[in-house]
Amino acid sequence: MKEPWRMGRGVWAMVVAVTMFMRGVRGGVSDYQPGWSFNGAEHDALCDVFQASLDLWNASRKSNLKLGGGLENALGQAIFGSTSGGNIEGLKDTLPQEYKNPERRQYRCGSCNHHKETYPGKSIPHDLMCLCTPGKYGEPFYGYWFFQLVFEDTGFKLCGKERKDMVNNHHDGWYEDEKKREARGLEKPWKTVVMGCVNSWKKNGGAVNQTLEEKLKTLIEAMTNFGTELFKDGNRWDKLGGMKEHHTESDGRDEKSIHVRYRLCQKKKKPWWRKLQEVLGKPQIQLLVDPSAVTHAKEPGQDLEEGEEILEEPGERNMDSGGGTSSQAGSSTQGGSDGNATQTQGFNNGSNSTVGMTNTSASENSTSTRFGMLRSGTPITPPTSRFLSAVFFI
Repeated sequence: MKEPWRMGRGVWAMVVAVTMFMRGVRGGVSDYQPGWSFNGAEHDALCDVFQASLDLWNASRKSNLKLGGGLENALGQAIFGSTSGGNIEGLKDTLPQEYKNPERRQYRCGSCNHHKETYPGKSIPHDLMCLCTPGKYGEPFYGYWFFQLVFEDTGFKLCGKERKDMVNNHHDGWYEDEKKREARGLEKPWKTVVMGCVNSWKKNGGAVNQTLEEKLKTLIEAMTNFGTELFKDGNRWDKLGGMKEHHTESDGRDEKSIHVRYRLCQKKKKPWWRKLQEVLGKPQIQLLVDPSAVTHAKEPGQDLEEGEEILEEPGERNMDSGGGTSSQAGSSTQGGSDGNATQTQGFNNGSNSTVGMTNTSASENSTSTRFGMLRSGTPITPPTSRFLSAVFFI
C-alpha cells in the first residue's frame, strides 16, 4: 500500500514543480492584468508634445510673427534632433538609417556618456523609439514556456499599440542581454508610433483656428503634462517609462527594461525637453517676435546658443554633484500679443529638485546686456546718471 502512495505524492510534487517552473519562465505574464498597456500614459504625453511642436513649427513658417528667444532652435532639436531644424515633409514612414543598425540599446536609450550621435533626449522621435520598441523575444507581446521553446501572445500593449502593429513575431525586438544583442523589426514601431503621431497630426490638420500665441500656450500645457510623467530612478537620473520600483538598465531585456533614462545627459547632450523647458520660461514677447526683430537678433542668437553652454556650467555642476539632472522647471511667463505679460505655472513633474527657467548666474552678469535680456525676463538696470556725467566731464 505504500508504493502507490509514494507514486501519488511524487506526481503531485512534479505537478507543483512544473507549475512553478512554467510561471517562472513565462516572462512574468501572470504579474499583469489582461490587456495591460506598458508606457501608455508616457507615450500619450510625449505624442501630445510632438504634435504641439509640429503645429507651432509649421504655423510659424506662414505667420507674420516668428520664433525667437531660442524657441526655433529648441523646437528644431525636439522635432528633428538638430537645432538647425529641418523639413516636416522629411519625416517619412521609411525607417531612418540610424535605426537600421542602432547598436546597443542600453546606451542609445539609457546614457549619454559616449561619443555616438544618437543618445537619450536627442529628439522626440528617438525617445519614442526607446519608449515603444519591443524588447527581447518581442516583449511585452509574447510570453514563453520551457526555455523559450513555446511562445504565446500575451494580449498586452506597448505604448497603447497592439502586437500586430508592432512586431512580426517573437524574433523581433531591440535588446541586449549580457553578450547577446539584437535589433530586428524596428520598421514597425517607427511607422506605428513615431509616424503614427505625425500622421495623426497631419490628418487632423493641427489646430487650424488657433493663433500663434494660442499654439504656444498649447505647447506649454503639453510640456507641463509631459513633466508629470518624468520621475527619478534609484540613482536620481531622470527617467521616462518603465517601472518606478525597478531600477533597470534601458536595454530591453524584459518588459521592465523598456524605457528612457537620461543618465549624464548634460551640456551638448542636454535633452530636448530640458532645452524646451528653459526656453518656454521666457516671456512670450521674446518667443514670438516680428521678422525685423528676428533679423536684427540673428547673429546674437548664434552667440547665445554657444554661450548657453558656458552660462549654465554652474547649474550643470550642481546637477552633477546631486547625482542627476532635474525634471522640473520654475514658473513661466505667458503674455498676450499686446505684450502684457502674466505669470503662469511652470513645469512640475513632482520631483524634489527644480530647474529655474528664468534664473541667472554670476557668469551671466559678466556677459553683455543683450544676452541678459534674451535669457531673462528681468529688466536690466542701466548705468547710473552720475557715472555717465563723469564720462562727459572727462
